[in-house]
Amino acid sequence: MMVPESSAVTIADLERETFRIAEQSARKGLLVRTFGSLAVRLIARSQTAMLDRLRPLPKDIDLITLPFDMMRCRELLRESDWTDADDTVVFSEGLKLSMRHMKLGINLDVYPATLGFNQRLDLRDRLVLSFPTITPSDLLLTKIQILRPTLSDIVDTSALLLSCPLGTDDASHLSTPRISSVLRKSWRWRWAVRNWWKQLTAMDFVACGFSKTESTSMLEAALCLITSLGSATGPSTSFADRFRCLLIKPFTVPE
Repeated sequence: MMVPESSAVTIADLERETFRIAEQSARKGLLVRTFGSLAVRLIARSQTAMLDRLRPLPKDIDLITLPFDMMRCRELLRESDWTDADDTVVFSEGLKLSMRHMKLGINLDVYPATLGFNQRLDLRDRLVLSFPTITPSDLLLTKIQILRPTLSDIVDTSALLLSCPLGTDDASHLSTPRISSVLRKSWRWRWAVRNWWKQLTAMDFVACGFSKTESTSMLEAALCLITSLGSATGPSTSFADRFRCLLIKPFTVPE
């Protein structure tokens, strides 16, 4: 079981600064949202106890903005005592801006809204849908795309699955139309979901510190998501059949 590490920076400090930056950015006409482990805590409030028990506390802030606003975001942050963490700042697709607030002791990274980690995720048209975080479904996708997730990544995924119902409201639900639309456009994303599902079903959650109830509830929620995606319909009429074939393991929750 992972025990949160002590830090002078508290979750309250991170949350307060995140809201301040998002609100200040909005006043300046910038779209700035947070993602990563802090965003999971902001969305999955009902799972705070599980997050506290099973993963280290977040130590920094991950932000996302439109690619052409990276320089403006940097200048906005510098107005509030944030300084560049490195001597050289490079702006290009897929790279990030790293900054540090010396007084608060907080590190911050800013990414362009065309995220390019293990999979490409374009959020340029979706930052307006939720505040101060990206949407729950987009946040879940940033976790699903990880090729070799850590226990902390699995805990974050579990918190989202347990706290957000499936639905169509981007602001509060895990939007199956949104996730389906991403998968429908890319075989790479379908393989990413397959890899995620295989890792979930092979994992001993109780040995990792999850309670039996948490383990069962999370896997059932994941199963509901997988079957919803497997039943998706849309422009590609064979999408659902191809997706079902891609998920080699049966649609069952392990005992």
